[in-house]
Amino acid sequence: MTDDRNYSIHAPKASGVVLSQSLHRDFTEFKTSSPPDVVGVVSSSSVRSLRKGATELARYFRREFHYDFVLFSEAAHGSHDKDRAFLYSHEPYLRSLRGFRVVPLIGCVSFRWRENDPPGYALQWVWLHPYYRGHGLLSRSWEYFKVRFGEFTVEEPLSSAMKHFLSKQSQTGKSSPIA
Repeated sequence: MTDDRNYSIHAPKASGVVLSQSLHRDFTEFKTSSPPDVVGVVSSSSVRSLRKGATELARYFRREFHYDFVLFSEAAHGSHDKDRAFLYSHEPYLRSLRGFRVVPLIGCVSFRWRENDPPGYALQWVWLHPYYRGHGLLSRSWEYFKVRFGEFTVEEPLSSAMKHFLSKQSQTGKSSPIA
Protein backbone atom coordinates (compact mmCIF):
# COMPACT_ATOMS: atom_id res chain seq x y z
CA MET A 1 0.00 0.00 0.00
CA THR A 2 1.37 3.42 -0.91
CA ASP A 3 1.44 6.32 1.46
CA ASP A 4 -0.65 9.04 -0.24
CA ARG A 5 0.67 11.70 2.12
CA ASN A 6 4.04 11.53 0.36
CA TYR A 7 2.43 12.77 -2.85
CA SER A 8 -0.12 15.25 -1.61
CA ILE A 9 0.28 18.92 -2.37
CA HIS A 10 -0.89 21.49 0.15
CA ALA A 11 -0.55 25.01 -1.16
CA PRO A 12 1.49 27.08 1.28
CA LYS A 13 -0.12 30.39 2.18
CA ALA A 14 1.36 33.82 2.74
CA SER A 15 0.07 37.05 4.20
CA GLY A 16 -1.52 39.36 1.64
CA VAL A 17 0.06 42.43 3.22
CA VAL A 18 3.55 40.93 3.21
CA LEU A 19 3.17 39.82 -0.42
CA SER A 20 2.04 43.23 -1.65
CA GLN A 21 4.91 44.93 0.21
CA SER A 22 7.44 42.57 -1.44
CA LEU A 23 5.99 43.35 -4.88
CA HIS A 24 6.09 47.07 -4.29
CA ARG A 25 9.73 46.99 -3.12
CA ASP A 26 11.02 44.94 -6.06
CA PHE A 27 9.02 46.63 -8.80
CA THR A 28 9.76 50.11 -7.48
CA GLU A 29 13.47 49.30 -7.43
CA PHE A 30 13.41 48.18 -11.07
CA LYS A 31 10.74 50.63 -12.21
CA THR A 32 8.61 48.03 -13.91
CA SER A 33 5.09 46.79 -13.50
CA SER A 34 4.56 43.37 -11.99
CA PRO A 35 4.18 40.35 -14.23
CA PRO A 36 0.71 38.84 -14.38
CA ASP A 37 -0.12 36.21 -11.74
CA VAL A 38 2.96 37.01 -9.62
CA VAL A 39 1.88 37.86 -6.08
CA GLY A 40 5.22 38.17 -4.30
CA VAL A 41 8.97 38.50 -4.71
CA VAL A 42 11.36 36.72 -2.35
CA SER A 43 14.95 37.75 -1.62
CA SER A 44 17.43 36.97 1.15
CA SER A 45 16.08 39.97 3.07
CA SER A 46 12.40 38.97 2.75
CA VAL A 47 10.39 38.14 5.83
CA ARG A 48 10.58 34.50 6.85
CA SER A 49 6.98 33.69 5.84
CA LEU A 50 7.76 34.50 2.18
CA ARG A 51 11.01 32.52 2.24
CA LYS A 52 9.13 29.65 3.88
CA GLY A 53 6.50 29.64 1.10
CA ALA A 54 9.19 29.52 -1.61
CA THR A 55 11.00 26.75 0.29
CA GLU A 56 7.85 24.63 0.45
CA LEU A 57 7.37 24.96 -3.31
CA ALA A 58 11.06 24.08 -3.80
CA ARG A 59 10.41 20.90 -1.78
CA TYR A 60 7.63 19.96 -4.21
CA PHE A 61 10.08 20.56 -7.06
CA ARG A 62 12.70 18.34 -5.39
CA ARG A 63 10.19 15.57 -4.78
CA GLU A 64 8.76 15.62 -8.31
CA PHE A 65 12.10 15.75 -10.11
CA HIS A 66 14.02 13.50 -7.68
CA TYR A 67 16.66 16.00 -6.61
CA ASP A 68 18.86 15.14 -3.64
CA PHE A 69 18.42 18.52 -1.99
CA VAL A 70 16.05 21.50 -1.91
CA LEU A 71 17.14 24.29 -4.27
CA PHE A 72 15.81 27.08 -2.08
CA SER A 73 16.20 27.61 1.65
CA GLU A 74 14.13 29.73 3.98
CA ALA A 75 17.36 30.51 5.86
CA ALA A 76 18.48 33.99 4.88
CA HIS A 77 22.17 33.10 4.98
CA GLY A 78 23.84 31.38 2.05
CA SER A 79 21.95 33.14 -0.71
CA HIS A 80 23.14 36.06 -2.77
CA ASP A 81 21.45 39.44 -2.27
CA LYS A 82 20.58 39.47 -5.96
CA ASP A 83 18.75 36.09 -5.93
CA ARG A 84 14.99 36.37 -6.48
CA ALA A 85 12.06 33.97 -6.36
CA PHE A 86 8.67 34.93 -7.78
CA LEU A 87 5.56 33.49 -6.16
CA TYR A 88 2.38 32.73 -8.11
CA SER A 89 -1.22 32.45 -7.01
CA HIS A 90 -4.49 31.79 -8.79
CA GLU A 91 -6.95 33.12 -6.25
CA PRO A 92 -7.73 36.42 -4.64
CA TYR A 93 -7.02 36.81 -0.97
CA LEU A 94 -8.68 34.39 1.41
CA ARG A 95 -9.48 34.96 5.06
CA SER A 96 -7.69 32.81 7.59
CA LEU A 97 -9.31 31.67 10.81
CA ARG A 98 -7.79 34.66 12.59
CA GLY A 99 -9.16 37.12 10.03
CA PHE A 100 -5.89 37.84 8.22
CA ARG A 101 -5.76 37.92 4.44
CA VAL A 102 -3.81 34.98 3.09
CA VAL A 103 -2.97 33.83 -0.42
CA PRO A 104 -2.55 30.21 -1.55
CA LEU A 105 0.73 29.86 -3.46
CA ILE A 106 0.66 27.63 -6.54
CA GLY A 107 4.06 28.18 -8.09
CA CYS A 108 7.51 29.67 -7.91
CA VAL A 109 10.20 30.76 -10.38
CA SER A 110 13.72 31.10 -8.96
CA PHE A 111 16.54 33.18 -10.43
CA ARG A 112 20.06 32.97 -9.00
CA TRP A 113 22.98 35.31 -9.50
CA ARG A 114 25.94 33.39 -10.91
CA GLU A 115 29.54 34.57 -10.81
CA ASN A 116 30.30 32.98 -14.16
CA ASP A 117 32.30 34.50 -16.96
CA PRO A 118 30.50 36.80 -17.60
CA PRO A 119 28.47 37.04 -14.37
CA GLY A 120 24.71 37.11 -14.68
CA TYR A 121 21.39 35.60 -13.77
CA ALA A 122 20.27 32.03 -14.30
CA LEU A 123 16.77 30.63 -14.15
CA GLN A 124 17.42 27.83 -11.68
CA TRP A 125 14.04 26.16 -11.25
CA VAL A 126 10.33 26.54 -11.91
CA TRP A 127 7.57 24.65 -10.15
CA LEU A 128 3.87 25.08 -10.77
CA HIS A 129 1.07 23.09 -9.21
CA PRO A 130 0.07 20.37 -11.71
CA TYR A 131 -3.46 21.81 -12.07
CA TYR A 132 -2.03 25.12 -13.32
CA ARG A 133 0.57 23.88 -15.78
CA GLY A 134 -0.08 24.66 -19.41
CA HIS A 135 -2.29 27.64 -18.56
CA GLY A 136 0.21 30.31 -19.62
CA LEU A 137 1.44 31.44 -16.18
CA LEU A 138 5.12 31.33 -17.17
CA SER A 139 4.42 32.54 -20.73
CA ARG A 140 2.70 35.67 -19.43
CA SER A 141 5.68 36.44 -17.18
CA TRP A 142 8.46 35.56 -19.62
CA GLU A 143 8.81 39.00 -21.20
CA TYR A 144 8.97 40.60 -17.76
CA PHE A 145 11.77 38.21 -16.73
CA LYS A 146 13.67 39.07 -19.93
CA VAL A 147 13.46 42.78 -19.09
CA ARG A 148 14.12 42.33 -15.36
CA PHE A 149 17.11 39.97 -15.68
CA GLY A 150 18.44 40.73 -19.17
CA GLU A 151 20.08 37.82 -20.95
CA PHE A 152 19.83 34.98 -18.46
CA THR A 153 20.68 31.33 -18.84
CA VAL A 154 18.34 28.45 -18.08
CA GLU A 155 20.04 25.83 -15.93
CA GLU A 156 19.77 22.14 -16.69
CA PRO A 157 18.52 19.48 -16.30
CA LEU A 158 15.23 20.43 -17.92
CA SER A 159 11.93 18.61 -17.76
CA SER A 160 10.27 17.73 -21.05
CA ALA A 161 7.67 20.43 -20.35
CA MET A 162 10.39 23.06 -19.88
CA LYS A 163 12.15 21.95 -23.06
CA HIS A 164 8.85 22.33 -24.90
CA PHE A 165 8.28 25.77 -23.34
CA LEU A 166 11.76 27.00 -24.32
CA SER A 167 11.28 25.62 -27.82
CA LYS A 168 8.09 27.67 -28.18
CA GLN A 169 9.86 30.75 -26.85
CA SER A 170 12.72 30.36 -29.36
CA GLN A 171 10.19 30.23 -32.19
CA THR A 172 8.89 33.61 -31.05
CA GLY A 173 12.39 35.03 -30.45
CA LYS A 174 11.89 35.18 -26.68
CA SER A 175 14.20 32.40 -25.51
CA SER A 176 17.28 32.47 -23.32
CA PRO A 177 20.36 30.28 -23.73
CA ILE A 178 20.51 27.02 -21.81
CA ALA A 179 23.42 26.70 -19.38
